[in-house]
Amino acid sequence: MRRALALCGALLTLVYLVGLWWLTSERLESLNLLELNAVGDFLAGAFGPLAILWLVLGFFQQGMELKQSTQALQLQGEELKNSVEQQRRMAELSLETLKLEQSNRLDQEKRFRASQRPILTIESAHPILVDKAYVLECRVINDGAQVFGVEFYLDDGVSSNFQMSCRTLDRGQSEMVNVVWDSVSSRESLSLTITYTEQDGTAGAATFTAKSGVDFGTIQFHKIGSWSGDHVVSI
Repeated sequence: MRRALALCGALLTLVYLVGLWWLTSERLESLNLLELNAVGDFLAGAFGPLAILWLVLGFFQQGMELKQSTQALQLQGEELKNSVEQQRRMAELSLETLKLEQSNRLDQEKRFRASQRPILTIESAHPILVDKAYVLECRVINDGAQVFGVEFYLDDGVSSNFQMSCRTLDRGQSEMVNVVWDSVSSRESLSLTITYTEQDGTAGAATFTAKSGVDFGTIQFHKIGSWSGDHVVSI
């Protein structure tokens, strides 16, 4: 478009100059006889229309350039908007990936912590009354990870008393525990707590409550809770 304007201006200039020559050719010989101010008036009148012509053409050219610049700025704005949207989507994707990685790490940590914990159960047993005290020999079974420094405490509803300990309790291993409490204590209020240290050094414990079975004198132990480190372990 700018080239077309330049060609149009050149053509109009040529036509104008030819016309000017045709009109003033016979008078050009008398220019040297005119005063300088008259010569200036002649030149201004002769070439003034050309100046106006090129001024108008320049105005149109600047308008087209301004329009092109505006379109270029709009295009850059769209590209910047698209770039910002892509960056936002990438940031969201990165955040989702980070959350997924964190969730996977938490799951791995939970699985690892679960692999370090024992799975303790206590077989039901029959208490024997000996010298105004009940003696109960029960078997504690570990179906989970190996633990160390295992200690057994009995709570008879009045106080918690240490019963016995063993150095280790391996996976699949069982330990016979002799539990003794005063005969005046109710069997319904008995609970046995087993404390231990896991393989990574974390302290843990499991608590069982004792309940009478269908047959008189039979005590069954039910796990009521356990914890590992600072976390409560669901059962």
